[in-house]
Amino acid sequence: MSPRPLILASASPRRRDLLAQRGIAFEVTRYGLDDLDRAILLLLREDGRRSNADIAREVGVSQPTVRQRLDRILRGGAAYVTVRINPAAIGFPIDVILNLRVSGRDVREVGEEISALEHVSYVGYTIGSCDIQVEAFLRDNDHLFRFVTEVITPIEGVASVETFLVMRTEKFNYKWEGEALGSTDETSTGDPGEYAVRRLARESAASRGAEP
Repeated sequence: MSPRPLILASASPRRRDLLAQRGIAFEVTRYGLDDLDRAILLLLREDGRRSNADIAREVGVSQPTVRQRLDRILRGGAAYVTVRINPAAIGFPIDVILNLRVSGRDVREVGEEISALEHVSYVGYTIGSCDIQVEAFLRDNDHLFRFVTEVITPIEGVASVETFLVMRTEKFNYKWEGEALGSTDETSTGDPGEYAVRRLARESAASRGAEP
């Protein structure tokens, strides 16, 4: 009898390998957001410190409902609670993207080594003109020069490095409107309170025996 899969909301490739070595099967959950979930997430994206009571008043449901929804969203891996640091404000204003080509070494070994570096904020494996894409935040241009020439380039397996200096960030991934994907066909105003209005309209229509 095959082992029952372990349901993981989020698992790194290294974690998955460790589980596989121990004979543990796994699968990643898929979480579908409904109108209420999206309304809650939109409010939290605007202010991550907003209380459940405040959210409940805004969307027109009870506090326990908000708490249960948030618990399910977090357990399902659809959202994460975190603090975003502003690198420029703490002395690291240089935002750089590095596209790396790897040769003669397993690409994930190279990626894991780079992931352990202090100033690296993102490492992704890509298909196309490069094998690994890296983002790092550095102090100044001299720090950037030394980071590329003395830290990244000497890593075993790094065959080439293409450097892109980000001059200005128009949008950061924390502002991604993912909660809007797969939403209702009804027109959205972008107001979280709209959920309460639509819910009342549906309940009113249901009480009259008609579709909203």
